[in-house]
Order: sequence, then structure tokens, then C-alpha cells
Amino acid sequence: MLRIVKFLIVAGVLVAVAFWLTEYQGTISVVWLGRRADISTALAVPALGIVIVASALAYRLWRAAVTAPARLARARRARRRERGYHAVTLGLVAAAAGDGREAARQSRRATALLDRQPLTLMLAAQAAQLDGDETAARRHFDAMLAHPDAAFLGLRGLIGAALDGGDAKTALGYAERARALAPHAPWLLDQMFDLHAALGDWPAAAAIAETAARRKTSPPAELARRKALAALGQADDAEAAGALDQAIRHARAAVAATPGAVPAVARLARLHLVAGRPRDAVKLIEQSWPAAAHPELAALYGQAIEEAEPLARVKRFERLLQRAPDEPEGHLALADAALHARLWGAAREHYERAGTDPAARARAYRGLAELEERERHDRERALDWRTRAAAAPPAPFWLCERCDRPAQAWSVRCPHCGKPGTLVWHQPVTGALSAVEPAGALEVIEVETVDEPSSLADRRLAALAQAAGGAAAADAPDR
Repeated sequence: MLRIVKFLIVAGVLVAVAFWLTEYQGTISVVWLGRRADISTALAVPALGIVIVASALAYRLWRAAVTAPARLARARRARRRERGYHAVTLGLVAAAAGDGREAARQSRRATALLDRQPLTLMLAAQAAQLDGDETAARRHFDAMLAHPDAAFLGLRGLIGAALDGGDAKTALGYAERARALAPHAPWLLDQMFDLHAALGDWPAAAAIAETAARRKTSPPAELARRKALAALGQADDAEAAGALDQAIRHARAAVAATPGAVPAVARLARLHLVAGRPRDAVKLIEQSWPAAAHPELAALYGQAIEEAEPLARVKRFERLLQRAPDEPEGHLALADAALHARLWGAAREHYERAGTDPAARARAYRGLAELEERERHDRERALDWRTRAAAAPPAPFWLCERCDRPAQAWSVRCPHCGKPGTLVWHQPVTGALSAVEPAGALEVIEVETVDEPSSLADRRLAALAQAAGGAAAADAPDR
């Protein structure tokens, strides 16, 4: 519509000019080299227009001829770039799919078409990594550092390459250079915390964790976990140096960062015991028990309470149970105390209540077995409870997420692989020991010992121990 309006306006102007020239005709005289030419305005104006248009066309043709080589070169470069970027795209897709051969082929094409641009260097590095050539990958990442826009990406690649080679110190050096380019990059803060923790520089790890918490670079629970881990690492260092008060201060910071977390509470309680402050340990465990009922804390509570009289200890564990009446760990701890105090009825009641929870069932059944032996001297009934305990779900334990090996207690570093912050409270698969069938073994023993009934219980216990031992070995062959 706009083009039609413009055409109509131009046509109207031309018609008006033609009409005006027709209405007001005149003569234009030109004198050139002694000659005079007279031309009417009706012919002069159109002739002038034709000359102007012809001149413009001639200029455009001349300019097109002069600039043609440059334009052809630009077009050729544009086509090369398009083909090069297409090769980069195909190469990155191949690298993502794990096709190292295709990634390397597209990398060579892209390098030939685009020279050593950041994208081609990145593709070449990924292709080299897929091919297992870490030296070439590092060389390509190093080359990316010469390009300001790609320097951070190159440093990230160098960090990953150093970590793959197990060189945490070199990786930390690259990470510090990367932080100068992007101080608050979430990925970089996470990586720097892990590197400082791996190197045992807990004050630096704590500073990084604090920065990440202010920037909110991760979920709140993860940020709190890192702050607690750094504080517990500092507590370990302070205790090793003999500075118990400083260790307790760091452990308190860990508890404040992760209230109710078993590792922090247990560490602070243990430090109170080492420092000769059992009452502080008792108070801490009682306050934390509703959110952190755990076998390790129950054991520390037993060490912390000062009463030596069995009945008095039962009273203290009753107070702990009142803090969380539905927690099976509280019932187990109270049942153990009642058993040692020879309160058979109370022990049986709390073992049975603890046995309703799959995680505590095996321990509760073993307690009932000991109760049958001590109260009634009934070895047959005790054997029945131990048989049930062997078939019950295994008790949970601390397990390293990195090396999949168990630990006796939580620690800042895995006692096997040395990685920090990898121990988690693990509940094995329910029924993992159900393959153990002591009943079949007992039947065989019964057939073979018909003429020796007095040793039946002993034989059953031996068969049960042998079966349970074989199942445990099969369940954890590499531990």
C-alpha cells in the first residue's frame, strides 16, 4: 500500500512538471566554442534527466567493476565460514555422542575452513579427549587462553584435564586464574571448594563456602553442608594441633550451619568428652536427639552420662527417649540399658517396639536373643531370634559415595579413598540377606545329630554362624 502511494505521488509530480513546462515554454541558449544552440525547455529538461540517469548508471557499472574482486572474496570467505561453522556443529554433536572419529574429522575440516578459532580449538580439544590424547587436549586448551572471549572456557578445560590426571594442585592454580575472569561463577565456586577440601586447606574452603552462600549459587542445603564440612575440617586440624577450644568453636559452627546433622553433633559431642565436659555432651545430644536420633549419638550419650549405677543409667535413657518417643534408636538404647540393669520386662518391651522398624530390626532381634539367654537361659529361643536377625534387613552404616566402601564412623574424609565429604548414612536394600536360609541348614544338622540331642543347640548355632558368615562374604566381596 505504501509503495502504491509513493508511486502515485511521484507520478503526480512528473505530470505537474510536464504540464507546467507545456504551459510556460521557454528557450535555453548555450554558447560553446563560438557556436550557439537554442533548445526549448520542453526538450532540455527531459534531456537533462536522461543525462543524469545515464551518468548514474555508468557510475554504478564502473563501481561494480572496480569492487567486484573484493565482493567475490567476501562472498567466498562467508561461504567458508558457513561451511566451517557447520563442521563445528557436526563435530560438537559427534563429541556429545561419544563418536571420537567423526569429531576428529569434523575438527580437521573446521580448522581448515576457520583456522584456529576458539570454537575449532574447543572441538579439537574434545576430539583429543575422546581419543585419549590428553597432551593434545591440554595444548588446544592452552591455545584458547590467547583469545580473551574463550579464555575462561579454556581454563575450565584445563581444570578438568588436571583433575583427570589427579593433580588437584595444578587444577587449583587454573581455577584461581579462572576466578580472576569470573569471580562469582557458580560452577567455579563449587570446583574451588572441592579443590581446597581435597588439598586440606579448610580455611580457604570455608571462605569459598561463605562466598557461595552470599551469592546463593547452590541450593541452601548444599551450601549449609559445605559450610559444615569446612568447619569440621578446621575442627580436626585444631584438635590435632592441641587447640581443643578452637576445635569446639569450629564444631559449634558446623552444628549451627546444619542443625540436627549427625556428623556435626557427634563431632561436637566427642570433642566435649575429650575436653572433659560430659555434661555439655549430654545436653547437646538431648537437644539434638529429636532431629538426629542415631546409633552413634546413642553410644556417645552412654559414654557421656556420669551415672555408673545401672538403674540410674536406665533413668537417663528414659529421659532421652522422652525427647522422641517414636524413634527406634531411643527404644534400642533404653532396651540395652534395661538389659544390663536386669530389667527384663522393660528390655523386652523396648526391643519389641524397636523391632517394628526395618532399620533397627536385626539389632532388636539380637537383643531379644541375648535377653532369652540371660533371663531364661533358653538357647533354643535365643537361636530362633538370631535366625530372625540374620534374615532381617541389614542395619544401616556409613558408606563412601566415591569408593562404595563402609566406614565404622563418620569422618571428614573417607578412611579408604581419602575423598572429603563423601560418607553418607546408607540403608542397604531391604531383604538383602534373605537369601540366607538357615532353616535348611538346621534340618541337615538335625538329621545328622539325632543320636546327640544334647548338642543340638550348639550345632544350630555353629550352622547359623557359618551361613551368616558366608552370606556376609558374598554380600561384600571387596570390603
